Amino acid sequence: MRTQCILLFGILTHAHFSNAAPIFNTFTPIANPDVIQDFGPKQFFPNNTVITDQYSGLTFVEGWQYLPGFDDVQDGFTGSFVGNPPQTTGTDPVPDTVTILFDQNVTAVSFLLRTNPGTTQFTALLSGLVVETFQASTDPETHTPNVYGFTDIVFNSIVLNAPQNHAFELDLLAYKLENGLLTPVPEPNTVLLLGTGLLGLAGYRWRRRAA
Repeated sequence: MRTQCILLFGILTHAHFSNAAPIFNTFTPIANPDVIQDFGPKQFFPNNTVITDQYSGLTFVEGWQYLPGFDDVQDGFTGSFVGNPPQTTGTDPVPDTVTILFDQNVTAVSFLLRTNPGTTQFTALLSGLVVETFQASTDPETHTPNVYGFTDIVFNSIVLNAPQNHAFELDLLAYKLENGLLTPVPEPNTVLLLGTGLLGLAGYRWRRRAA
């Protein structure tokens, strides 16, 4: 049993997934997405319609609303988009954290995002477990690139948190669906280690039977 555990530990410590690649400070969205959601033309829904599952394949959680957008392009935003604008009436607070759920596992996502000046935490999760997270400035006043996202990982939700910002606005959500190929691929030395380990395990069992 001890030999089996040592072999398994050696295999696990040499196998690894591809490194995740957060997207930030760029004008370039992901290439060849399977889905691009631009949230429809202007006035697709009444202004400030609460958005949950109106868009196929997506569920929005915590205060997302439909916003009619602009007649021209501003910071890359055009037409309608979604966000959680500050409340102008009432006492309901603007959520610091918002979530987007995908109906299927995805391997990459990019989107336009702007907030009030500050820093936003981006987190990708798979079935509630954190896969990757990073922080980036999301200040539109500086006119910096405002495309954000993740690539080279498998996840089914993203969480945006801006405790000092509030007021998320998001457009042009593009993503790739998991295609079954993005699984851990052992490196050549891992394959060799695996084969050697299996041979050693077989020999160990044969010696036990011979004894």
